[in-house]
Amino acid sequence: MQRSLRQIDSTVHWTHEASLPPFKRTVLSTGQCSLGSIRFTAHKSLAHKPVLVSLDPHMVEWIVSYLDPQKGQKEIARRPLKDLDLSILTLPVEETP
Repeated sequence: MQRSLRQIDSTVHWTHEASLPPFKRTVLSTGQCSLGSIRFTAHKSLAHKPVLVSLDPHMVEWIVSYLDPQKGQKEIARRPLKDLDLSILTLPVEETP
């Protein structure tokens, strides 16, 4: 079942399990990546490498993960979902460098 969001009294309520595709982003030389106006700290060692930013609807958190060629997908950061800007839903899933 597809999930949807609705905003009531500045609080996000989940009507079903929210589903967004993972967003592919490239880590900057500062060790950060972004999803719209949201900044995530990955690690400087991942500079210029791709990461995936996805939503964990059960924990209501953003997850940043790195696809290690030898170890598979590795979670590197979590950030609480606060003040969700619904305009991110119009961002491209894959960032063009």
